[in-house]
Amino acid sequence: MTSDLPQKTILRIFQVIRYLATPPHKTVLQLAAWLEVDKRSIYRYFKLLEEIGYDLDKDFDGRYFIAEADPRTPNQFTAEESQLVKQLLGALPDSHPLAASIRRKVYLTSELTPLTDELMDLHRARIVQRLAEAIAERKQVRLINYHSVNSDQISDRIVEPQKFSDDYSQLDAYELTGQRVKTFKIQRMHDVEILEQTAKQQPDKDLLTDAFGFNGEAFGVILLLSRRAYRLLIEEFPSLLPYTHPHHNARFPYRFVGEACSDKGIGRFILGLPSEIEVEGPPSLKNYLNKRVAGVKW
Repeated sequence: MTSDLPQKTILRIFQVIRYLATPPHKTVLQLAAWLEVDKRSIYRYFKLLEEIGYDLDKDFDGRYFIAEADPRTPNQFTAEESQLVKQLLGALPDSHPLAASIRRKVYLTSELTPLTDELMDLHRARIVQRLAEAIAERKQVRLINYHSVNSDQISDRIVEPQKFSDDYSQLDAYELTGQRVKTFKIQRMHDVEILEQTAKQQPDKDLLTDAFGFNGEAFGVILLLSRRAYRLLIEEFPSLLPYTHPHHNARFPYRFVGEACSDKGIGRFILGLPSEIEVEGPPSLKNYLNKRVAGVKW
């Protein structure tokens, strides 16, 4: 029966794996909207993932995620799991451009994560290609089912693409609804549609985007970091390494002196590490953080 699954279902299963393995956690409704299926289909995907050995978990808010595997346990399929995956892949036609590559990886390594990475990387590459075409032709685009972490909403966005970040992980675009330039993460775009409408907003060549994904006028920031905060900073934002140096302080052995374009992005990082970071400046960032903390209700 599994070999009769349509090709689109197989690709959606791989997408579900990547979505659930990438923070933040997702609800069934979010996944259903993102994949354009009903809730029953999502639960069927969940059942299949559990059959092939994925450990699905749910947080207190009813949001699903794939729990991290025990590092002592090899990330390998059992013989029965490998057979099931091979049956699923049997639904892919031989003419499919990814069929040979996927089957080869399953047969040789029996690891599923590289398969999902390959599929999603190819999908993201196509999204970047479409956005690049829209930038070159000065066209508006529809970001289909874009997931906003700030509002935790999935919706379509009509934007005028302007430029990519250096690593093509983010896009600066003028959003028509908000009437301002925003930064959008490529991995949060389900798909992209190039529209017939010509882009009207001229790119702002002076607009800066900081390492945290926010744009605007840059301002100086000085932070004192614990060892843990330092490691998380350079792991999540490696471009900030040149602005971080050792500091002669037992509690905060590192000091960051750099720039940000919004209190929101860098503030989110600071608030995620209470007591691990001390803000030396600017005062406006301190005020922003104090207001955020004062407004928290548990």
